[in-house]
Amino acid sequence: MTEQPGAASPLETLTAAIPPRYRDAAADHPQVLAWAREVAEAAIAPARERAGRSRPAPAS
Repeated sequence: MTEQPGAASPLETLTAAIPPRYRDAAADHPQVLAWAREVAEAAIAPARERAGRSRPAPAS
C-alpha cells in the first residue's frame, strides 16, 4: 500500500484529533503513570507471548 500525495500520516491524523490544549500534556501523577504503564503492558503482552518472550521485570 502506498500513500497518496498530500495524504496525512497516521501520526498526523491522530495528533490533529487531540484538542490543542491537551497536545503538550504530560503525565506526572504517580497513579496516572502506573495506569499508563499497566495499559501499555497489557497492549504488548499478547504480542510477547506469541513471540515466546517472557515479561520484563517491573521498573523500580
